[in-house]
Amino acid sequence: MDGIKWAAFLVLGIFFLGGCTSHNIPIAIPGLSVKSDSRVKFKTISVYDLTDLDSDREYSFFDVWRAPLKEAPPFARIVSDDISAFFSRSGESQYGLKVQIHHAQPYRTVTGLQRIPVLSLFAPAGKTTEYGVYMRILFEVLRDGKVIKTYTYYDTIKTVTQNDAGNDLEKAYKKLVAAYRQEFFQQLDREFVAKYF
Repeated sequence: MDGIKWAAFLVLGIFFLGGCTSHNIPIAIPGLSVKSDSRVKFKTISVYDLTDLDSDREYSFFDVWRAPLKEAPPFARIVSDDISAFFSRSGESQYGLKVQIHHAQPYRTVTGLQRIPVLSLFAPAGKTTEYGVYMRILFEVLRDGKVIKTYTYYDTIKTVTQNDAGNDLEKAYKKLVAAYRQEFFQQLDREFVAKYF
């Protein structure tokens, strides 16, 4: 009897721990296809990833919570590459750009029971899941090594994806990246480029 109990506890532990771990899957994300105003050019562009993926808050098992997505490629790396591609460079410019990415952690909203893989298999077809990313990014414009202008972007971008068997995460991740690119760079053009240059 003791052996059966231990086996039951082991199976339950695998289910619970399996639901809490992140699945590192390859997701191909195409490069950014938009550019800033060609008149805005920087001699140097430095982008720093200051995000901390280990600072996840603890949740009650029965909470509706925001489960961090730690899949590859990291979201902050996408943001960093996009910013570098968005702005133009020129050796004749008198300005430099320093960017600090403080938050760019994507998440999905789940309940505690959805953390158990065996139960997630029985999710009703057509159910939707909210995905989002909270972003806080500091832009500093430099001249002669000194900060002359600053701009901070902070917002939460959300999408809703209908669940389908097999490719939920990849489909949702790509949809979230597309939504972030549209909202983030439109606001960057409007609030940073148009006003500051």
